[in-house]
Order: sequence, then structure tokens, then C-alpha cells
Amino acid sequence: MKTGNPRKWNSGVRFLHWLALVLLIVAATLGFWAEDLPTGPAQLKLFATHKSVGLSILLLVLVRIAWRFMTRPAPAIEGLPVASQRSASMGHGILYAVLILLPLSGWWLTSVANFPFQWFDLFRVPMLLAANTDSTEQSLAALAHRTFFWFLLVLTIGHVAMVWHHQRKKITVLPRMLPGSVPAVAFFASLALLAALLITWAIYAAGVVGDQDAQQNGQADKASMASAGTANPTESNAGFNAASLG
Repeated sequence: MKTGNPRKWNSGVRFLHWLALVLLIVAATLGFWAEDLPTGPAQLKLFATHKSVGLSILLLVLVRIAWRFMTRPAPAIEGLPVASQRSASMGHGILYAVLILLPLSGWWLTSVANFPFQWFDLFRVPMLLAANTDSTEQSLAALAHRTFFWFLLVLTIGHVAMVWHHQRKKITVLPRMLPGSVPAVAFFASLALLAALLITWAIYAAGVVGDQDAQQNGQADKASMASAGTANPTESNAGFNAASLG
């Protein structure tokens, strides 16, 4: 099965590729944001959304791999040495492996830490393993999750660098993955906008903004009360001293 321009990857591959990128940006942003929040309902909700997006990425990658075997790939890139093509294929294989291991490690961490959650509040996600109170396994799962993330980031930077390198050598790599009717700048701007909208939705849905405002108001009230509490004794003492002197 082949669709679209034969020199491009088919539309299904392109759609899954860019959707996975957007979801990765969303998941990473929500994960780091949730870590900086104080323990509370907003943090738990944001982590749950982070996990839901992560499982969606896992499903998306599995669909992407299945789609790859069901459809005919784009033809070999003209002007690209065979060794470079083999290296690219190997790099893609490693990238797919990390894209699977990253959400699996997060699922592992959620399971052993006994933090059940619902996939976008639609259904309860089963635990991958039984809960374990041993902090060693929880730390190991957390380390694996972080390691896979940073490894994925390095692979992504290398992937982008190679695409840029080929573009400078006039080897058409990027256009094979872009929609033909939309300028590249407009396309990437739309991806960034989509990621920003999804992140904003997740933050507001988790109540992060309202929770932070409430905390700031609470801190301000405490500061005001503390300030008033220290001022009153001073005023009382001053009044007493003035009366006694009079």
C-alpha cells in the first residue's frame, strides 16, 4: 500500500511521526512541570496527564512500527551513501526501542510506587507490576525513566543534526517527511502551536493555575497576619508606656 508522492513517506507515516513529536514535547513539559509543583491534587492530576500522554506515545509507536511493515517505504535517498543509509536505519531502530522503553519505564515506576491512574479519566490503567514498598526498585525505575528520556533527547538532537547536515549538502531528506502543500516554516509553527495548546489545556485542567494562586494568596494572608501580629504588641507597648509616662 502506497499513498501520495512516491518520493515522500506515505501520509500515515508522516502523520504518526509528527504526532509522536508533539506528544513527546507535551509529555516532557508536563513531567518537569509536575515535578516542580508542591505535593497536592494539582500535581497528581498533572502527573496523571503526563502518564496518559506517555502511554499514548507507546501505542503510537507500536502503530507506527506496524504501519511500517504494512506499507511500502519511501525509496532510498538519492546521493546518500549506502553506509549512511545503514547507519540511519540503525539509528531509527534504536530510536524506536527508546520510544518504547521510555513509557514502559514510566509505567514500571507508576506500578511499583503504587500510583494508579486513569487514561485521560476514561478508564483505569492496569498496573504493569505489583506494588513494591522497596525504595530500591522505585529508585531504579525512576533512574531508568530519566535515563531513557535523556538518551532520547540526545538521539533526537543527533537526528535533527543529521537532517540539517544533509540539507546543507543538498540531499533532500526533510521534504520527504513534510506535507507538500504547506511551507516548512508554517508547518513547524503549527506543530509548536498545537503542543502549546495541549500543554495549556493540561495545566488548566489539572487546576495548576488556580492552585498556585490559592497558595500565593494563602502565603500573602499569612504574611499579613504575621505582620499584623508583630505590629499590635508594639503599638500596645507604646500606648502603655505613653500612658504610664503621662
